[in-house]
Amino acid sequence: MTTPNKLASIKNLAAELDQDFMSARLVPGLTSGLVVGLVEVIIAISFAILIFAGELSSFLPNGIGFALIGAIITGVVVALMTSLPGTVSGIQDAPAAILAVMSAAIVTSMPSDASGLETFITIVVAIALTTILCGIFMLGLGYFNLGGLVRFLPFPVMGGFLAGTGWLLVTGSINMMTGIIHRFIELSTLFQPEILLLWLPGLAFAILLLAI
Repeated sequence: MTTPNKLASIKNLAAELDQDFMSARLVPGLTSGLVVGLVEVIIAISFAILIFAGELSSFLPNGIGFALIGAIITGVVVALMTSLPGTVSGIQDAPAAILAVMSAAIVTSMPSDASGLETFITIVVAIALTTILCGIFMLGLGYFNLGGLVRFLPFPVMGGFLAGTGWLLVTGSINMMTGIIHRFIELSTLFQPEILLLWLPGLAFAILLLAI
């Protein structure tokens, strides 16, 4: 049953959309949306490659599909329901790095007679459950106005989390570009001429993006 509040919200949203389409901001808005959409596609593919690597590479197309669908749903829902106009939502690097570690742990813990499909389904279910639990937790924070608790998170904890996430992204990107699982004892392997040509362009591109 639709309540009056829901009807009012729907009418306000329709009026806002109608105003936006008749506004001079339509063309800049569509241009910005196109750029953001292209960036999200690239990010979604990259994170899918990071998560579904190694033994899961045969299921990479499915992983890319899941990542793209998730990016679309997140972007549309946030754009329509956010209370902050202009907010853009997309896939984040920190959860992707953590999910990649979780996927690798699941692969190693699966029985030796488990098929690739069974491993893939197990990882997909684990990611789905993680997403649902995080969503419930975030919804609870918002509903009970507990977002301010983030201020009490110790700075070393946050810094360590971000540093660890960055390390996972670096090692994951090296794995994607070279196919080598990075370890300190094998650091010299990365500087072999044939391996160097695989990851050096990626490093150069990252430096270029940082400079720009």
